[in-house]
Amino acid sequence: MMKKTHIIYSVISICAVIAYTGFIVKNSISPVDTVEETLPYEKEEDFNLPEPVTEPPVAESDVIRDDIPVYIIEDAAEDETTLPEPRGFSPIFPTNGTVTKSFSLKHTYNKATGDWRAHSGIDISSAPAEAVLAVEDGMVTACFSDPLWGNVIEISHGEYTSIYKNLSTLIMVKEGDSVTRGEKISGVGTTSASEAGEAHLHFEMKHYSDFIDPLTLLG
Repeated sequence: MMKKTHIIYSVISICAVIAYTGFIVKNSISPVDTVEETLPYEKEEDFNLPEPVTEPPVAESDVIRDDIPVYIIEDAAEDETTLPEPRGFSPIFPTNGTVTKSFSLKHTYNKATGDWRAHSGIDISSAPAEAVLAVEDGMVTACFSDPLWGNVIEISHGEYTSIYKNLSTLIMVKEGDSVTRGEKISGVGTTSASEAGEAHLHFEMKHYSDFIDPLTLLG
């Protein structure tokens, strides 16, 4: 009886081994089903995705090109003020009167001083105390009394200098003053010993350090 039972258990064991081996072989040969795993945090309903941003189509006119020059035209405002063109150096006559002696760098005999000298300016005959005006905007660089030329005023206009001699005793400016074109600075006088005679203005102009004929500039 024991021998028969042992045989039965052996047969059962062998069948179990055969069955297990067949299962293993079957699983190794049959195709493996693909299982798509979806993690909980990957589920669409578990978090909010931002709405996709859709860029509007770019019009051809909006494309920036470096090879096309850009011209900007601005309409002038109705109340825009047009600035005047800058005025160049254009001196006025320093006083009312008549030119009685012209500019000359040639030396001639001067009876008042008894020597030979050039006439480096022009003489403008006028009434005593007639207003003497600054011929252009500038700054007074000298204001003094000279034994030969009487009362003298010098005004710098940048590259030009205007010089007023034989002035009256009425001196209305001082060194360092700024003056404007047409401003009264003194009057016609008779204070010059080198140009004795009737009242007149001796007027000179320099371009840097050189005397020039004032009539080439006065307008």
